[in-house]
Amino acid sequence: TKLDFPISFEGFPREHTQDVLNLYADALSYVDFQLGKIFDYLKESGQWDRTLIIISGDTGQAFYEHGFVARGNNLFEETIKVPIMFKVPGHKGSIVKTFMEHIDIPPTLFHFLNIAGHPSFQGQNVFEKKDNKSPIFLVSHAQGLKYAVIVNGWKLIYNQTTDDFFLFNLRNDPGEVNNLQFTELEIRDELFGYLRDWISSQVHYYKNARKFKESYPPHYRLKKPDAL
Repeated sequence: TKLDFPISFEGFPREHTQDVLNLYADALSYVDFQLGKIFDYLKESGQWDRTLIIISGDTGQAFYEHGFVARGNNLFEETIKVPIMFKVPGHKGSIVKTFMEHIDIPPTLFHFLNIAGHPSFQGQNVFEKKDNKSPIFLVSHAQGLKYAVIVNGWKLIYNQTTDDFFLFNLRNDPGEVNNLQFTELEIRDELFGYLRDWISSQVHYYKNARKFKESYPPHYRLKKPDAL
C-alpha cells in the first residue's frame, strides 16, 4: 500500500490513525499466515502432536490512546499487554486469566516438561499462581526512565525522570483514563513502597558482579497487601 501521509516511529497525522491501525492489522495477518505454514508442516510431517509451541509478542503498540505512538516508550496498557499462547502435547485448550510476564515463561515451560525449576528464575510457573496479588514490575528506559507495578488490579506508573505518578484501578478503568494518584494516596504510597523495594533489590544485585557467583537473582514476593 502506498501511503499519502508521513509515518514513522515518532508519529503520524492523528486523522490517519485508523489507516495505520489497518496497516498494523495487515502485518498481524501476515504473521498469522506464516505461522499457519509452520503449523501445517508440523502436522503433515507428523510432529504436531509432540511439539510444544509458545507464541507471544515483545510489546504492545500505541495509537495515540495516551497522546503518543509506537512501543517500548511508556508503560500504559496498550504498550505492555501482549498475548501469550502455549500449545502443549497432551493438554486441552484453556484460558488462564492470571497475569503473566515473560520471565514466567521458563518456569512454566519447565512445568510442562516435568523439569524442576532453577533457583535463578525470577518468574513463577503461571499454574502455581493462586491469584493476581503477585506484583508485576515493569521498566522502560526509552524517552526517560519509567517504572510501574501492578498488584491486585491496581497499577502505579512512576516517571523517575519527571517525578510524575499515574495511579489506575484497572478493574474499573481498563483504558487508564482516570489518574487517582491524588484521591487514593494510601494505595499510591503502598504501591510506591513496593516499587522502591523492588528497584533497590534489583540494583543492589546487578550492580555488583561478585554477587553473580555468590547468589541467585532476588525474588520479590508481596508479604502482606495492606491498602489493596
